[in-house]
Amino acid sequence: MFSAAMLIAVLASSQLSPMVAALWIGALLLNPLPTIGGHRWSNLVALRIRLSIQQRLLLQALTTGVLYQSVASWLYLAGSDSLSLLIGLVTCGVLCSGALGFSRMPQVGLVWLGALGAANIATLLFSRREHDAIVALALLGYLIVLSKDMLVSSRGFVRRCEAEFEAERQSHMVSLVLREFEGSSHDWFWETDTSGQLTHASLRLSDALGTDAGELMGRGFVSVLAADAVLDSEQREALQALADRLAGHTPFRDLVVPLRAGADRVWWSLSARPLADATGAVQGWRGIGTDVSALRRHEQELQRLVHTDSLTGQTSRHGFQQHLQACLAADPEKHPFALLMIDLDGFKGINDAHGHAVGDALLQAVARRLTAMRAPNTLLARLGGDEFALILPSDNDPARAVAAATATGQGMLAALRQPFQIGMLRVEARASLGLAWAPEHGRDDVALLRAADMALY
Repeated sequence: MFSAAMLIAVLASSQLSPMVAALWIGALLLNPLPTIGGHRWSNLVALRIRLSIQQRLLLQALTTGVLYQSVASWLYLAGSDSLSLLIGLVTCGVLCSGALGFSRMPQVGLVWLGALGAANIATLLFSRREHDAIVALALLGYLIVLSKDMLVSSRGFVRRCEAEFEAERQSHMVSLVLREFEGSSHDWFWETDTSGQLTHASLRLSDALGTDAGELMGRGFVSVLAADAVLDSEQREALQALADRLAGHTPFRDLVVPLRAGADRVWWSLSARPLADATGAVQGWRGIGTDVSALRRHEQELQRLVHTDSLTGQTSRHGFQQHLQACLAADPEKHPFALLMIDLDGFKGINDAHGHAVGDALLQAVARRLTAMRAPNTLLARLGGDEFALILPSDNDPARAVAAATATGQGMLAALRQPFQIGMLRVEARASLGLAWAPEHGRDDVALLRAADMALY
């Protein structure tokens, strides 16, 4: 627009001949230092003068400014007032557009503004028109404002570029780390949209599910995990907890979900955080899954060892204590039970006479006989040494409860009187029995065990 206005001014001026105007316009159009990469003049000058890109741009700004201002100043000084006004308006527009155009190259912009500004101020000072000195001062302020705005815009542009480069670098690094992590780890990644449908699933996830990765896309993450035809209560609770987490906007960690992998059970630990856009609106979820089956089986084995007696395979003292406390916490007034304690007589003598191997074998044989004698809803435990205990649910009628517990105890004592064949040895064992009832003889485990011990001895 400014070039067209200047061209009209030149053609409308009677001060310049058409030949001079044509030469000036041609010089502007054929400036030997354009920035168009494919221009033959650009390549020629670059080869002959050996200028850097920065130097070429500075020289271009200077020569273009000189070419433009030479005729603009001449027309301003020699033309009429209306033509001078048009030249002044066009020059102001050229200065402003140049400052905007060179905001990405502030050094070049300062050369451009400096060359045109100095020439225009000099033209105004040499002019004999009234108030041109004031106009020159105003132009100086205008140049200062343009320079400041151009530098501010340049710094903003540089910061945006640096931020974009840093974001791209971080994204590239994250992608490399994720690819490296997925390639060297047993973990896998997943992403969903706001409706919980998978938008990304790593190959490890598809391998773990036994499904092609392409078939997982667009399917609900929870429904993919709940592919089993029959779910037990633990699976349903875990999947419901996962669905609740995905419906909310709060990150979660180490949510363990039990699943089926063929005939085996596996456990996956899921952690995720919501994906948000620039406005903070949740766009989906990104998470990681870890197979913790080995750890969970190890924990279960530890629990089994803690609650199971390693010699007899019956409940250990720790497991018995927990079960007894649970029975007492379940209101023994409504659910009474009997505690039976059995202790082998003369076991130390057998141990000393035949050795610990025979003693251990005898304890295992005793546990097998007691297990065969006990009712299905009775807990049998080895408390340690040659001491065993049973928790037997009882009748609400005290008389029937005493009769039933006594009959069970007497039957077990009778079974233990039968000789035991331990290898080549025939071993006879006797036992003593102590009975106590809850809540009559105690409402806590210490009092109830003390009562059964007193009855035993």
